[in-house]
Amino acid sequence: MSEDVLFDEFRLILRVPADLEQSACAAIQRLLEGPPFRSALRRAVRQIVHHYPDLDPVRVRISR
Repeated sequence: MSEDVLFDEFRLILRVPADLEQSACAAIQRLLEGPPFRSALRRAVRQIVHHYPDLDPVRVRISR
């Protein structure tokens, strides 16, 4: 059984204006927590990784 090791880690930071209305912040939060956004993010990262053949053995995990 092989074991994976953490090779590298990237962080995605999303910022909103400090004076953004609370209702808009709540809507953004719901969107970011929803399965459609996470699925789209996962697909986007997979597409980028698959573009580079040297990354074929790499396993990507999206977490919060």
